[in-house]
Amino acid sequence: MHATALLLLRDNATVQRLVVAWPNVKQHRLTEKMVQSWAQVAGVPEYEVYTWMPMLVSNGICLKDGTVDPLAMGYLTRLAMARVPKEFLPKSDKPKDKPAKEGG
Repeated sequence: MHATALLLLRDNATVQRLVVAWPNVKQHRLTEKMVQSWAQVAGVPEYEVYTWMPMLVSNGICLKDGTVDPLAMGYLTRLAMARVPKEFLPKSDKPKDKPAKEGG
């Protein structure tokens, strides 16, 4: 995946929706039915699929086997988790580090 693709993933909600929806598209050959399905699953207009599909495929984000590049999916997961309020995140089992005692 190219660095420019990371910028598009970070700054474009439509691209994020298309990437996350890609594994749920039943057929991955370019047909009108595939475009309709992808648009419906992602909740975006069909023209957005035509606009962004070349970038997503050529940068290796949406793969022809129906999967998403693991780095891209991990990046989107981290972006999403950063938006979740801390009180809704799972509590860590690790004890917090205690501050070092001064003088001894």
